[in-house]
Amino acid sequence: MSDTIALGSIFATFGSSVVAIFSMSLNTLYDRFLSDFMIFSKSLEPEKYWIRWSFIKRKSHHILYNGVSTYQELTNSMVKFNVGSHTIEFFIPTIKEDFYDLPNWKSLLVMKKRKKDYESYVLNNSEEPANALMIWDCIYDELCCIAKYRMARFAVVLGEAYILTSIIMAFLYRLI
Repeated sequence: MSDTIALGSIFATFGSSVVAIFSMSLNTLYDRFLSDFMIFSKSLEPEKYWIRWSFIKRKSHHILYNGVSTYQELTNSMVKFNVGSHTIEFFIPTIKEDFYDLPNWKSLLVMKKRKKDYESYVLNNSEEPANALMIWDCIYDELCCIAKYRMARFAVVLGEAYILTSIIMAFLYRLI
């Protein structure tokens, strides 16, 4: 019995430290994401400024009292990058719900794969290569922040699972 309680306290200590550490990193990553978004929307591409209202669902379907169905689908603004052989385009995430609604992992992998192509095309063909490269780096940093945020969020959930396991081991040890 004492082994079970000791093991439960170890799980609780480990779980709470994981939750504390990664919760702090969640705030830091989200602040950085917001900073990148503001830089992009206010300085680099002000004509693409669009923010999703968090109370509106990305996709919704309602049937009104008179039987008429209404459908609604929100789409974020997109940014296009010419990589020479073709153009790639990505949705611009604006709020935390976009971390889970948009294909951010795919966009990050495509940007990582096409970075050299884009840089060489911009440096050889663009009138303003510095601005174009800053837009690329800003969107890339946003997507990196989203990926790190989602990994940190997974670690918080894992830490919470350790805490729950400790509660089970400490209080329900006779059932185990």
